[in-house]
Amino acid sequence: MALSQQQTTLIIKLGAMGDFLLALGPFQSIRRAYPQDHLILWTTPAYARVAKLSGLFDEIWAIPRFSSWNMVRLLSWLRNIKRRGVDRIFDLQTSSHTSRYYYGLVLMGWRGDFSGIARGASWRHTRSERNSMHTMDRQKDQLMDAQVQSVPVPNLDFLVASGSRSLGAVEFSELIKNRGQPAYCLIVPGGSQHRPLKRWPVAQWKKICDQLIKRSICPVLIGGPDEKDLRGHFEEFGSGLIDLIGKTSLETLAWIGRSALGAIGNDTGAMHLLALSGCPTLSLFCTRESDPGLCAPRGDYTDVLFAPSLLEISETQVMEHLDALRERAQKKES
Repeated sequence: MALSQQQTTLIIKLGAMGDFLLALGPFQSIRRAYPQDHLILWTTPAYARVAKLSGLFDEIWAIPRFSSWNMVRLLSWLRNIKRRGVDRIFDLQTSSHTSRYYYGLVLMGWRGDFSGIARGASWRHTRSERNSMHTMDRQKDQLMDAQVQSVPVPNLDFLVASGSRSLGAVEFSELIKNRGQPAYCLIVPGGSQHRPLKRWPVAQWKKICDQLIKRSICPVLIGGPDEKDLRGHFEEFGSGLIDLIGKTSLETLAWIGRSALGAIGNDTGAMHLLALSGCPTLSLFCTRESDPGLCAPRGDYTDVLFAPSLLEISETQVMEHLDALRERAQKKES
């Protein structure tokens, strides 16, 4: 009896960070549904390492996003997909751009299965309320329409394990050990530079740092390389805090978060990573900019404070919610 030919499944998920991390559960369920397939992920270079560490994929296409006007490059890549004999595509980006990828493939004669929102797709997600669903719930519903069941909450144990072996973890452990102050709380004061309303004022973050230090809890500043401008605002604390802005990989941050008393931050990708890593997280949302009902971090111990303007949120509210969150986590662990 002839052996059946291995099939090829392609997943499209481009970003941003929070959305990519929330898609790890769907990645895991697709792998379980097609264990023998050659599984390919099409993503952006920023998330290729996390995808590789997950061990879920046989191949990763780390490609910068195509400009809408660069049709020649896009069509060339779509021809490559057709040549590779991809049997099915799961579009977890579900944007108008990725739907156009489907239309382009069909015009080229591709006839595989497609899960997404594109008209004519074999597994089109048509639920009318999809745009009012949280990202995780929406993706779970989309995959159910494609006969992929039991979508789990993303498990970042693989990232925490990798982070434990990183140079950053060794250096951070030494920092904490030398301070003689093992308790620390992560502070994520940055966020999208082109959406300043999503950032709680620096003056408020400084009050939080002061409150933590008075409790003998070390504030640890977290942020990306493009947020180094924030450092100068916290210089007055000197050695009272640890500044890791622009100094941590995603896996190191996951490991640091696993042992933190908690994390407080703006609506930004790092908060999703920390929440999924098992860190008690309190996220601050400006509802004029984003809806926590659609994109708040998910995890075992998460909470959200939201208001039309972040100026309406006080440091007292933040500390009270952090205390309640930590108490909830401690009760569950005991």
